[in-house]
Amino acid sequence: MPVPSVFASEHEARPELLEQSPKVSPLTERLSRGGTYCLVPNGPPSSLGGRVRQSGTLSPERNNTRVAKGSYQRMSSPRVVFAICAVLVTSALPAHAAYNAVVQWQDAVEQVVRTYNISNQISAKFYALTNIAQYQALLANKAQGNKINDTAVTAFAAHYVLSYYWPYRQNVFDAIIAKQLASVPASEKLAARTLAQPYAIKLIVSRVNDSTQQWADFKPASAENGPMGEYAFTPNQTFVLYPQLANATTLATPKANPPPSQQAGAAFAQYSNADTLTVGPAQTFFSTKLTQYKPLDLNSAEYADDFNTTATLGSKNSTARKEYDTETAWFWADLDGTSTVNGHYYTIAKSLLPNDTSLLDTAELFARLGSAQFDSNIVGWYIKFYYLFWRPVTAIRRGDARHPADPTWTPLLSTPAHPEYPSTHTVTAAASGQVLAKWFKSDNVTFTVSSEYAPKKLAPRTYHSFSEAATEVGWSRVYGGIHFPKSGPDGAGVGTKVGDTVSDNFPAAVDSIFGTSFAAAHAADNNSSSPSPKAATGRRLFA
Repeated sequence: MPVPSVFASEHEARPELLEQSPKVSPLTERLSRGGTYCLVPNGPPSSLGGRVRQSGTLSPERNNTRVAKGSYQRMSSPRVVFAICAVLVTSALPAHAAYNAVVQWQDAVEQVVRTYNISNQISAKFYALTNIAQYQALLANKAQGNKINDTAVTAFAAHYVLSYYWPYRQNVFDAIIAKQLASVPASEKLAARTLAQPYAIKLIVSRVNDSTQQWADFKPASAENGPMGEYAFTPNQTFVLYPQLANATTLATPKANPPPSQQAGAAFAQYSNADTLTVGPAQTFFSTKLTQYKPLDLNSAEYADDFNTTATLGSKNSTARKEYDTETAWFWADLDGTSTVNGHYYTIAKSLLPNDTSLLDTAELFARLGSAQFDSNIVGWYIKFYYLFWRPVTAIRRGDARHPADPTWTPLLSTPAHPEYPSTHTVTAAASGQVLAKWFKSDNVTFTVSSEYAPKKLAPRTYHSFSEAATEVGWSRVYGGIHFPKSGPDGAGVGTKVGDTVSDNFPAAVDSIFGTSFAAAHAADNNSSSPSPKAATGRRLFA
């Protein structure tokens, strides 16, 4: 049975995996049973200047090669995959991270993403939908005095969403819900299903015709004689990844009309106003908040400097790139067979939540995180297809007035099949980090994380702030040779603004999907309160 096209990444999903059960490493299996997380007290040596510094900043010095402070990017796929469970810890938090029913369902959808090689851009949608369905069902249960078992409510919401999108994995989802509800009386199971499933259905219906299903007839410029600076197919590229995402709608927005499919009985007319969950139409969000972000002029000294930096540090056979920096490129690659960069940040969130975190709080944080990730991809894609800036491999092989052509130059990583600017890998990382910083009330949170995807097993790394990690994500894309340095900090700026907006508007956005006021009421009750790690000091690096 072929994999549905919506699940295909830039690398073809392997049909034979459909009949295989996910293979789980001993570490993953132990964690899935609620095992302890290991603590790595010191970060590995860094060529950025000793070990990762306590201040959470990175040295701007790179062997006399100029680099813009805090650059970023995205990656493609080598041949060896290590499904290494990402392990995260903060020294100030409990040894056992949260492992409740919400986390278990998030683990399940992440395993689907790994098994079918679902890309970063699309995985964010399914993470968000699963979590929002759970959050809304739990809010509804809270509104009626928590009369129904919360675990059962959580399970039925997630099970319905996942079974709808992946019916060929329903046996896996059935096993999860059966285990979770083994001791729940039949009457409570029925009550939980009756409460949760209508919200899951309404959420799914709201996604019908969200423009991710549309065909976008996009044709890039010629790599040989197209306009200088304009995006063109890179070597061996035969398609462009998800151009329709630039016109997609995420979930809902309180400031825009909903797509026709959200209106009862309405015809499914085409809807392509590029609305996002909370930031409004992507075009409006870009024109009012993001116009300062644009690629460098090809004739500028800054571009010449960026060109030389990527050509030198991003080459597959670079002698200037340090081993640690090569490992950085692989560390944040998050390619096929992983939970993607989105899952990387979900793992960070899981590790930071204390083990007594409620189902409602877990679902809310996860729903905010997934929404920010999908929204940031849509906004990032809009900017990519607005500027259509060329990839380094095209620029370097073709050359320009200041740089002779280097027809054999090859990047360390395989170039992704979409325009260069900005780095949406970094947009996603910064948006995710900003949601976490808002939730934990500080950017200055320490955590340790491992890599899921690498040509060799890499040591876990410790970061002392969310923004420090996003900075390294950006540089990982430069070291991979697939972005120019400016795309990193600009991507972080875009992602930060998306993360801020999602954090502020999330309750109203959720209520707009379901026609309720549960999320707003919950926000008022909480007064936006959320647990704060003991190590937090309130330092914010993002302006």
